[in-house]
Amino acid sequence: MSAKEIFDNLVGSWSFERRIYDKKAQTLDSAKGDASFVVSKEDINKLLYQEKGVLFLSKSSKQINFKRKYVYHLKNDAIHIF
Repeated sequence: MSAKEIFDNLVGSWSFERRIYDKKAQTLDSAKGDASFVVSKEDINKLLYQEKGVLFLSKSSKQINFKRKYVYHLKNDAIHIF
């Protein structure tokens, strides 16, 4: 599958679950949330990625809301993430 095909298939809404192992603390934490890839209005070779979710810290039983944003840029049959 080419980078262009992968890039095109990312567009849309997604949900995710992650397991995060903290080697130093010897804990297994988790996160879950929603994400979306939207084609940039300025450049069709850029996807705007945004995710938001909740991080669950097992050691302290805390829940922390988070969000992150990235730009995925398709260039020369490769995807670059900024």
